[in-house]
Amino acid sequence: MTEYEQRYRKLIEEININSGEGVLKLIEFYKESSLEQRGFIRESIDNKIAGQLLSYSYTAAIESVKNNSKEELFNGFVAQSIEDSRRDYRDNIGMLFLLYNSTKRLGENFNTIIKRVAKLSSTDFASLLMEFANRNDLDSDLVKLSGYKMVEEPEFNYVWVE
Repeated sequence: MTEYEQRYRKLIEEININSGEGVLKLIEFYKESSLEQRGFIRESIDNKIAGQLLSYSYTAAIESVKNNSKEELFNGFVAQSIEDSRRDYRDNIGMLFLLYNSTKRLGENFNTIIKRVAKLSSTDFASLLMEFANRNDLDSDLVKLSGYKMVEEPEFNYVWVE
């Protein structure tokens, strides 16, 4: 096993013990990895970690706005890249709507972020990102598009609408 794979396995163990910090470390590790190494990461995560990455993406959409953090926002997109539509691409689309909305709230350029994330992604996920960015309904009803509504008080949040 290479040193890279050992570092990766250690991160996976940490995620299984303490998901929050471990997922963030995995995201940072992924961003620093080569094209081939990112492919290895995407292929080797299991469904549990895929779910944690989607959950992280949701949290990043909220916390990036609360903390006015471009880095948290970007990490939310990178979590999507790692998850790579592994479970169901519709889950990714829902989270991408939240991340899009948060991008607007932070005054960031959505297309610039999408291009940066696409460079880190698989070919298929990069295509999904580009198709998403070219939608004409991005600024329509968030509830209809994602199932979440934006709440401003008592603090910024996205709340599932039943």
